[in-house]
Amino acid sequence: MIVSYELITPDPFSMDMGNYYGSLTYTVGPGGDFDFGDVMVASDNQVTFNFELQVNHYLAVDFPAGAYRAVLQPKEGWQGWLNSGRAAPALSANQAFKISSFGRFKVYLECEYSVADTCGIQTLLDNGGSHTAGVDISVSMPAGIVAMPGEQSVRRKKLRVGAVNAAVFKGTSIQFSRVATMHYDIPAAITAEMVNNPGKTYRGGATIIFDGNI
Repeated sequence: MIVSYELITPDPFSMDMGNYYGSLTYTVGPGGDFDFGDVMVASDNQVTFNFELQVNHYLAVDFPAGAYRAVLQPKEGWQGWLNSGRAAPALSANQAFKISSFGRFKVYLECEYSVADTCGIQTLLDNGGSHTAGVDISVSMPAGIVAMPGEQSVRRKKLRVGAVNAAVFKGTSIQFSRVATMHYDIPAAITAEMVNNPGKTYRGGATIIFDGNI
């Protein structure tokens, strides 16, 4: 005797990672689900089928060599700004990377220096204190990876500190080695505070967590 079945699931791309379990019990004997006639009486009047479905989402992120260091500067460069005589500019840096994924994943920050819900860069002052400037960190994803909820296209989606504040993304189709971009920005108002400390260097570490276990 051979039993075959078809397992109908939700869209696997929308399912959380993990193991899914279920069971289905049938009766055996006259008048039951498996009825072999009145002359056949089974030793067990029930048969139970146990099912297990494992869902794994693939996620790979590939940053180029040297991407661990982002240098924030005006769009026209420091010398261009100094020659312009204009007010303090916004500072920015962009880093392209490649992402491969299907299913859902989340992204969030861990910081050496935290400023509100983002990471910061810091310098030590001559008076023994310190000054920390917040850096807005955001990501742009290729078409085929959308932000949840709402399946919105991902253009400069702000990232926040902590797993509880993670941005959730979903691949609408399988994506392999697609180009995405990290953006690092300091608003002009914050730059104006930084230039009040001439000769100082601001540094800070930001760890960007890509987590497929969701």
